[in-house]
Amino acid sequence: MRVKSNEYRKKKAELNDLNTELVVLHRTEQLLLKDAEDLGFIAKSKEDSDETSEKELVMILPKKVLKGRARARMIYFMYCYEFKDMKKRCELRQWRHVMLFTGFDKYVLSNLPKETDRLKAEVDKSRQELNDLQNQRDSLKEKLMLVQGGNQSATTDYIARLEEKMTELNKLKNNLLSEEKMQMEKQPYLAKQIQIYKDAVKLMEGKIKGWEYKE
Repeated sequence: MRVKSNEYRKKKAELNDLNTELVVLHRTEQLLLKDAEDLGFIAKSKEDSDETSEKELVMILPKKVLKGRARARMIYFMYCYEFKDMKKRCELRQWRHVMLFTGFDKYVLSNLPKETDRLKAEVDKSRQELNDLQNQRDSLKEKLMLVQGGNQSATTDYIARLEEKMTELNKLKNNLLSEEKMQMEKQPYLAKQIQIYKDAVKLMEGKIKGWEYKE
């Protein structure tokens, strides 16, 4: 009664997909700036240089026409405009990957908690199965001492199969625990990103002092 390898690979693939969604992408600064220039959110520089802080945000689209990707990008660049230091702008570059799928708020507030709960459930299930199997093994070992003749061999084989399954489940549990630990370590980072997103929304709604929309 082994855990099927294809089921294990499927679970592993699901966890890898989650990690892929959360990973901080590199080399996206140029892509983000190009998106902004194409959409008219920032003025195109006359020449490429390190003086990126001279770029200015140009509000040419009213809030009411911003939908989907354009709205997500607008949130990003409106928030980045608060930082003249380009390094701080680039700290948010991973937003592009997430927002272009479903939107940062939908992804983090909806999908991530579900995945985290599912992961915890898998770990709890594996722990329970291991405990049950260990109890069965201990019980059978006690009975084995009372068994005589041919039945002893059959009981020994059954215990061997149980221990084999326990080994497989233990490997699965260790992998799940490893994934769980990695996800838990990302929680403070995600909490920070959620707060950044909320701040950006406030900025977009004109609730931060000193910001006004130009229709």
